[in-house]
Amino acid sequence: SSLGVACCHWQLGVLWARNMKWSQRKVWGEIIWFQGHRTLQIVGWTLQLAGFAFIIAHKRQGGGALTRHFSDPHEVIGLCVVILGTLQPLNAQLRFLPGVGHPEPDGTRTAKRRAWEYLHKGCGFAAVAFGCLNVI
Repeated sequence: SSLGVACCHWQLGVLWARNMKWSQRKVWGEIIWFQGHRTLQIVGWTLQLAGFAFIIAHKRQGGGALTRHFSDPHEVIGLCVVILGTLQPLNAQLRFLPGVGHPEPDGTRTAKRRAWEYLHKGCGFAAVAFGCLNVI
């Protein structure tokens, strides 16, 4: 399913961000770790939304018991994953708030930056973990 593929892309995006930070190489003007992370996450998010739309459409066509949405744990967890995944790009924009920004060249981070990192990474890891749990 496209949701399963999206889960794989999300995992790849997380791994890419975590393991490519050593490289200062740039692609299209952005550091490669960030460009790869963003690209993989966008692909995963797009597939996730497509899969979610297909599921809703399929349930509508089925009628009867199928028209009840989010009536079992698999569907509820899936909805939570879609919500978390959809909020991540918005969460990423919080970097531009005063005091959050990017780490200093020496690696120091403000308290707001550390809080943002916990929020962004925590929501991302939760989305991946719940997505994997839901596929099992």
